[in-house]
Amino acid sequence: MHITNTLQYFYITSLSLINLQPSIISKFMKKIFLLFIALCLGFNSNAQQSFSLQIEAGSLAPWGKSRELKIDNKGKCHYVLYEINKGPIDSADFTISQNELKELSNTINQNGFFKLNKVYATDARDGMGMAISIQDKGKSHKVILNNKHTKEIDNIINKLNDIVGKQNIKIIY
Repeated sequence: MHITNTLQYFYITSLSLINLQPSIISKFMKKIFLLFIALCLGFNSNAQQSFSLQIEAGSLAPWGKSRELKIDNKGKCHYVLYEINKGPIDSADFTISQNELKELSNTINQNGFFKLNKVYATDARDGMGMAISIQDKGKSHKVILNNKHTKEIDNIINKLNDIVGKQNIKIIY
């Protein structure tokens, strides 16, 4: 909140500076200052609402099923179940609550998602896999798992399945 108040003060101050005569402040400096203010206000609002999650999980073989789930910062979810090499067989759009979104964010951060390796894999060419990308609180990270599990990712997926399970959806990898 303190940062927001400070940025608002700078924004109001910048409006006062813009109205000064060109001899006092050059047009170039006005543009630079406005750009700085716009970037600061933009980064601040994005930091407060930056959550997003995207998962692609399922069969690595040319048969079987695959799932895709996207969740945005408002809790809006889009789910698609695919038959590999055949296309979508089911989909759903729904919204999870802000409390559920907060619980998911807490689980992600408690399990150190942003510090995990980018890839966990075995040499197997089929089986199950998952790519999970998360943006939260100004951090962004993607983890790929091929025929491999980690307790941290399992904890996150278990929490996610608790939440989306109410829609008869389950992420399997």
